[in-house]
Amino acid sequence: IFDLLGYQDLCARSAGERGVALVQLDRPSEFVRIAEWMCRRYYLRNKSNFGPAVTMVMGQLARLICNLENRPVPDRDEKIYPEFERRSYTRVLDIAKPQGGGIVAFDSLARSYALLGNRNRKVKCLRTALSFQANTQLGKNCVPPVIRNLLDEIIPAGDKTEIEKLIIRGIFIDIHQIDPSRMKDPKGFLSYCIFSKLDNVITEINDLQKRMFISLLDEVQKTLVDSNHKDADWWLAGIYLRRARIGETYCRTKNEKYFLWKKAYDWGINAHNKEVILP
Repeated sequence: IFDLLGYQDLCARSAGERGVALVQLDRPSEFVRIAEWMCRRYYLRNKSNFGPAVTMVMGQLARLICNLENRPVPDRDEKIYPEFERRSYTRVLDIAKPQGGGIVAFDSLARSYALLGNRNRKVKCLRTALSFQANTQLGKNCVPPVIRNLLDEIIPAGDKTEIEKLIIRGIFIDIHQIDPSRMKDPKGFLSYCIFSKLDNVITEINDLQKRMFISLLDEVQKTLVDSNHKDADWWLAGIYLRRARIGETYCRTKNEKYFLWKKAYDWGINAHNKEVILP
Protein backbone atom coordinates (compact mmCIF):
# COMPACT_ATOMS: atom_id res chain seq x y z
CA ILE A 1 0.00 0.00 0.00
CA PHE A 2 2.91 2.38 0.68
CA ASP A 3 4.06 1.93 -2.91
CA LEU A 4 0.59 2.68 -4.29
CA LEU A 5 0.46 5.84 -2.22
CA GLY A 6 3.87 6.94 -3.47
CA TYR A 7 5.69 6.47 -0.17
CA GLN A 8 8.64 4.64 -1.66
CA ASP A 9 10.92 4.98 1.35
CA LEU A 10 8.30 3.49 3.67
CA CYS A 11 7.56 0.77 1.11
CA ALA A 12 11.22 -0.26 1.00
CA ARG A 13 11.69 -0.12 4.77
CA SER A 14 8.57 -2.17 5.41
CA ALA A 15 9.74 -4.77 2.87
CA GLY A 16 13.04 -4.93 4.71
CA GLU A 17 11.28 -5.50 8.03
CA ARG A 18 9.30 -8.31 6.43
CA GLY A 19 12.57 -9.82 5.22
CA VAL A 20 14.01 -9.75 8.74
CA ALA A 21 10.95 -11.58 10.04
CA LEU A 22 11.36 -14.22 7.33
CA VAL A 23 14.99 -14.85 8.28
CA GLN A 24 13.93 -15.19 11.90
CA LEU A 25 11.41 -17.79 10.73
CA ASP A 26 14.24 -19.65 8.97
CA ARG A 27 13.03 -18.68 5.49
CA PRO A 28 16.17 -17.05 4.05
CA SER A 29 15.21 -17.67 0.42
CA GLU A 30 12.26 -15.32 0.77
CA PHE A 31 14.49 -12.68 2.34
CA VAL A 32 16.82 -12.86 -0.66
CA ARG A 33 13.88 -12.46 -3.06
CA ILE A 34 12.87 -9.33 -1.17
CA ALA A 35 16.46 -8.08 -1.32
CA GLU A 36 16.52 -8.68 -5.08
CA TRP A 37 13.22 -6.85 -5.54
CA MET A 38 14.58 -3.87 -3.61
CA CYS A 39 17.83 -3.84 -5.60
CA ARG A 40 15.99 -3.99 -8.91
CA ARG A 41 13.83 -1.04 -7.89
CA TYR A 42 16.85 0.97 -6.77
CA TYR A 43 19.45 0.13 -9.41
CA LEU A 44 17.33 -0.60 -12.49
CA ARG A 45 14.31 1.65 -11.98
CA ASN A 46 16.16 4.51 -10.27
CA LYS A 47 13.94 4.53 -7.18
CA SER A 48 16.35 6.68 -5.18
CA ASN A 49 14.13 6.62 -2.09
CA PHE A 50 14.96 2.92 -1.77
CA GLY A 51 18.56 3.90 -0.98
CA PRO A 52 18.45 3.66 2.83
CA ALA A 53 16.68 0.29 2.83
CA VAL A 54 18.99 -1.11 0.14
CA THR A 55 21.97 -0.01 2.21
CA MET A 56 20.65 -2.03 5.14
CA VAL A 57 19.63 -5.06 3.09
CA MET A 58 23.07 -5.33 1.46
CA GLY A 59 24.72 -5.42 4.88
CA GLN A 60 22.31 -8.09 6.06
CA LEU A 61 22.83 -10.03 2.84
CA ALA A 62 26.57 -10.12 3.58
CA ARG A 63 25.79 -11.49 7.03
CA LEU A 64 23.46 -14.11 5.54
CA ILE A 65 26.18 -15.25 3.12
CA CYS A 66 28.55 -15.75 6.06
CA ASN A 67 25.88 -17.76 7.87
CA LEU A 68 25.14 -19.92 4.83
CA GLU A 69 28.85 -20.59 4.32
CA ASN A 70 29.21 -21.53 7.99
CA ARG A 71 31.92 -18.97 8.59
CA PRO A 72 32.08 -16.24 11.21
CA VAL A 73 30.93 -12.75 10.42
CA PRO A 74 34.01 -10.48 10.21
CA ASP A 75 34.69 -8.80 13.53
CA ARG A 76 33.99 -5.26 12.42
CA ASP A 77 31.54 -2.46 13.02
CA GLU A 78 28.03 -3.90 13.36
CA LYS A 79 26.81 -1.22 10.96
CA ILE A 80 28.60 -3.06 8.14
CA TYR A 81 27.06 -6.46 8.95
CA PRO A 82 23.82 -5.59 10.78
CA GLU A 83 21.95 -8.22 12.74
CA PHE A 84 18.52 -9.46 11.65
CA GLU A 85 16.67 -7.45 14.26
CA ARG A 86 13.18 -6.00 14.24
CA ARG A 87 12.99 -2.26 13.56
CA SER A 88 16.49 -2.28 12.05
CA TYR A 89 15.16 -0.54 8.93
CA THR A 90 13.63 2.28 10.93
CA ARG A 91 17.09 3.19 12.23
CA VAL A 92 18.71 3.73 8.82
CA LEU A 93 19.48 7.37 8.09
CA ASP A 94 17.53 8.96 5.25
CA ILE A 95 20.77 9.97 3.54
CA ALA A 96 22.21 6.44 3.50
CA LYS A 97 23.14 5.09 0.06
CA PRO A 98 24.74 1.75 -0.93
CA GLN A 99 28.37 2.23 -1.95
CA GLY A 100 29.24 -0.84 -4.00
CA GLY A 101 27.15 -0.23 -7.12
CA GLY A 102 24.84 -2.51 -9.06
CA ILE A 103 27.44 -5.10 -10.03
CA VAL A 104 28.39 -5.69 -6.39
CA ALA A 105 24.77 -5.85 -5.28
CA PHE A 106 23.70 -8.42 -7.87
CA ASP A 107 26.87 -10.43 -7.39
CA SER A 108 25.96 -10.71 -3.70
CA LEU A 109 22.45 -11.77 -4.63
CA ALA A 110 23.83 -14.39 -7.03
CA ARG A 111 26.11 -15.76 -4.31
CA SER A 112 23.16 -15.98 -1.94
CA TYR A 113 21.02 -17.81 -4.48
CA ALA A 114 23.89 -20.20 -5.21
CA LEU A 115 24.18 -21.09 -1.53
CA LEU A 116 20.42 -21.61 -1.37
CA GLY A 117 20.43 -23.86 -4.43
CA ASN A 118 18.44 -21.55 -6.72
CA ARG A 119 20.40 -21.76 -9.96
CA ASN A 120 17.91 -19.88 -12.14
CA ARG A 121 17.89 -16.80 -9.91
CA LYS A 122 21.67 -17.01 -9.58
CA VAL A 123 22.13 -16.88 -13.35
CA LYS A 124 19.62 -14.06 -13.72
CA CYS A 125 21.42 -11.98 -11.09
CA LEU A 126 24.83 -12.64 -12.64
CA ARG A 127 23.55 -11.42 -16.00
CA THR A 128 22.07 -8.36 -14.33
CA ALA A 129 25.35 -7.68 -12.52
CA LEU A 130 27.21 -7.57 -15.83
CA SER A 131 24.74 -5.05 -17.25
CA PHE A 132 26.29 -2.36 -15.02
CA GLN A 133 29.46 -0.37 -15.52
CA ALA A 134 31.93 -0.91 -12.70
CA ASN A 135 32.53 2.58 -11.30
CA THR A 136 34.20 1.65 -8.01
CA GLN A 137 37.30 -0.38 -7.21
CA LEU A 138 35.14 -2.98 -5.52
CA GLY A 139 32.98 -3.20 -8.62
CA LYS A 140 36.00 -3.54 -10.91
CA ASN A 141 37.36 -6.35 -8.75
CA CYS A 142 33.98 -8.11 -9.00
CA VAL A 143 33.79 -8.28 -12.78
CA PRO A 144 36.19 -11.20 -13.43
CA PRO A 145 34.62 -13.51 -10.78
CA VAL A 146 31.14 -12.65 -12.03
CA ILE A 147 32.18 -13.60 -15.57
CA ARG A 148 33.69 -16.82 -14.24
CA ASN A 149 30.58 -17.72 -12.25
CA LEU A 150 28.30 -17.11 -15.22
CA LEU A 151 30.52 -19.11 -17.58
CA ASP A 152 30.54 -21.90 -15.00
CA GLU A 153 26.77 -22.08 -15.34
CA ILE A 154 26.36 -21.82 -19.11
CA ILE A 155 29.31 -23.88 -20.40
CA PRO A 156 29.08 -26.22 -22.26
CA ALA A 157 25.39 -26.17 -23.18
CA GLY A 158 24.68 -22.43 -23.13
CA ASP A 159 24.17 -19.96 -25.94
CA LYS A 160 27.25 -19.61 -28.14
CA THR A 161 26.87 -15.86 -28.59
CA GLU A 162 26.59 -15.23 -24.87
CA ILE A 163 29.64 -17.37 -24.10
CA GLU A 164 31.64 -15.64 -26.84
CA LYS A 165 30.73 -12.17 -25.56
CA LEU A 166 31.67 -13.09 -22.01
CA ILE A 167 35.07 -14.44 -23.07
CA ILE A 168 35.77 -11.32 -25.14
CA ARG A 169 34.67 -9.06 -22.31
CA GLY A 170 36.99 -10.87 -19.92
CA ILE A 171 39.95 -10.67 -22.29
CA PHE A 172 39.48 -6.94 -22.73
CA ILE A 173 39.35 -6.11 -19.03
CA ASP A 174 42.07 -3.59 -18.20
CA ILE A 175 44.33 -5.47 -15.79
CA HIS A 176 45.45 -2.15 -14.29
CA GLN A 177 41.91 -1.61 -13.01
CA ILE A 178 42.10 -4.75 -10.88
CA ASP A 179 43.48 -4.16 -7.39
CA PRO A 180 47.12 -5.35 -7.74
CA SER A 181 47.33 -6.11 -4.01
CA ARG A 182 44.86 -8.97 -4.54
CA MET A 183 46.95 -11.01 -6.96
CA LYS A 184 50.47 -11.42 -8.35
CA ASP A 185 49.42 -12.47 -11.86
CA PRO A 186 46.40 -10.46 -13.10
CA LYS A 187 46.47 -11.95 -16.61
CA GLY A 188 46.68 -15.45 -15.21
CA PHE A 189 43.75 -14.66 -12.93
CA LEU A 190 41.68 -13.37 -15.85
CA SER A 191 42.56 -16.45 -17.90
CA TYR A 192 41.41 -18.66 -15.03
CA CYS A 193 38.11 -16.78 -14.80
CA ILE A 194 37.54 -17.06 -18.54
CA PHE A 195 38.74 -20.56 -19.35
CA SER A 196 38.58 -22.67 -16.17
CA LYS A 197 35.15 -24.18 -16.89
CA LEU A 198 35.99 -24.92 -20.53
CA ASP A 199 39.27 -26.53 -19.43
CA ASN A 200 37.34 -28.75 -17.02
CA VAL A 201 34.84 -30.02 -19.60
CA ILE A 202 37.01 -30.33 -22.72
CA THR A 203 37.35 -34.09 -22.30
CA GLU A 204 33.61 -34.51 -21.69
CA ILE A 205 31.94 -32.47 -24.42
CA ASN A 206 30.48 -34.19 -27.48
CA ASP A 207 31.52 -33.60 -31.08
CA LEU A 208 28.76 -31.06 -31.71
CA GLN A 209 29.89 -29.04 -28.71
CA LYS A 210 33.54 -29.34 -29.77
CA ARG A 211 32.62 -27.95 -33.18
CA MET A 212 30.78 -25.09 -31.48
CA PHE A 213 33.72 -24.19 -29.24
CA ILE A 214 36.21 -24.38 -32.10
CA SER A 215 34.04 -21.92 -34.03
CA LEU A 216 33.59 -19.76 -30.94
CA LEU A 217 37.32 -19.59 -30.22
CA ASP A 218 37.94 -18.77 -33.87
CA GLU A 219 35.61 -15.77 -33.57
CA VAL A 220 37.31 -14.65 -30.35
CA GLN A 221 40.67 -14.98 -32.09
CA LYS A 222 39.51 -12.83 -35.02
CA THR A 223 38.25 -10.15 -32.64
CA LEU A 224 41.57 -10.15 -30.83
CA VAL A 225 43.66 -10.01 -34.03
CA ASP A 226 41.60 -7.09 -35.35
CA SER A 227 42.02 -5.14 -32.09
CA ASN A 228 44.87 -3.11 -30.65
CA HIS A 229 44.99 -5.16 -27.44
CA LYS A 230 48.51 -4.73 -26.06
CA ASP A 231 48.56 -8.32 -24.75
CA ALA A 232 47.08 -9.88 -27.89
CA ASP A 233 49.97 -12.35 -28.30
CA TRP A 234 49.56 -13.60 -24.73
CA TRP A 235 45.84 -14.21 -25.22
CA LEU A 236 46.30 -15.78 -28.66
CA ALA A 237 48.57 -18.34 -27.02
CA GLY A 238 45.79 -19.19 -24.56
CA ILE A 239 43.19 -19.44 -27.31
CA TYR A 240 45.36 -21.77 -29.40
CA LEU A 241 46.02 -23.86 -26.30
CA ARG A 242 42.29 -24.52 -25.88
CA ARG A 243 41.84 -25.15 -29.60
CA ALA A 244 44.69 -27.66 -29.45
CA ARG A 245 43.19 -29.44 -26.45
CA ILE A 246 39.85 -29.73 -28.19
CA GLY A 247 41.61 -30.80 -31.38
CA GLU A 248 43.25 -33.77 -29.65
CA THR A 249 39.97 -35.66 -29.85
CA TYR A 250 38.34 -33.75 -32.71
CA CYS A 251 40.95 -33.20 -35.43
CA ARG A 252 41.30 -36.11 -37.83
CA THR A 253 44.97 -35.88 -38.72
CA LYS A 254 48.20 -35.54 -36.78
CA ASN A 255 49.14 -32.54 -38.94
CA GLU A 256 46.05 -30.64 -37.80
CA LYS A 257 46.81 -31.41 -34.17
CA TYR A 258 50.47 -30.50 -34.57
CA PHE A 259 49.57 -27.18 -36.24
CA LEU A 260 47.43 -26.10 -33.26
CA TRP A 261 49.96 -27.16 -30.62
CA LYS A 262 52.77 -25.45 -32.57
CA LYS A 263 50.77 -22.23 -32.81
CA ALA A 264 50.04 -22.30 -29.08
CA TYR A 265 53.69 -22.91 -28.24
CA ASP A 266 55.01 -20.23 -30.63
CA TRP A 267 52.62 -17.59 -29.32
CA GLY A 268 53.34 -18.69 -25.76
CA ILE A 269 57.12 -18.33 -26.21
CA ASN A 270 56.70 -14.98 -27.93
CA ALA A 271 54.48 -13.58 -25.16
CA HIS A 272 56.07 -15.41 -22.20
CA ASN A 273 52.75 -17.07 -21.41
CA LYS A 274 53.76 -19.60 -18.74
CA GLU A 275 50.29 -21.12 -18.79
CA VAL A 276 50.99 -22.35 -22.31
CA ILE A 277 54.71 -23.06 -22.03
CA LEU A 278 54.28 -24.98 -18.77
CA PRO A 279 50.69 -26.31 -18.96
